[in-house]
Amino acid sequence: MNKEEEVKYLDIDRRDLEQRLKNEDAEKVFEGPIYAEYFNGLRGKKNLTIRLRKKGEDVELTTKKRKKNDYRVRDCDEWNVEVSDFEEMREILIRMGLQSLRKVTKKRVAY
Repeated sequence: MNKEEEVKYLDIDRRDLEQRLKNEDAEKVFEGPIYAEYFNGLRGKKNLTIRLRKKGEDVELTTKKRKKNDYRVRDCDEWNVEVSDFEEMREILIRMGLQSLRKVTKKRVAY
C-alpha cells in the first residue's frame, strides 16, 4: 500500500504548462481515458472518499482524506493499493455495504 500526498492546483494555464514541460524534455508517461467510480465513505469517517479507478490496464483502490483547502488548491492524503480486477473489487465494495455515488470518465495526460 502506498501513501501519497496530493495537491491539485485548479487555476492553471494548461497550454502554457504543457509547453514548459516540452521545453524541459519531460516524458509523457500516459495519455488516455481514466474510468473511476466513487463510493460513500464509512460511517463516522468525515471527509473520506473511496475511489476505484482503471487507468489503461492498471486498477487501483484509493481512500482519500481531504485536508483544509482554499479556493485554488485541493489537498488530500491518499492511500492506494493495486487490485487485479475492477469489476471484482467493485462487487466486494458493494457487498461490504458501500454505495456507488458517481461514475466518471475523463481524459488524462501525465508526464
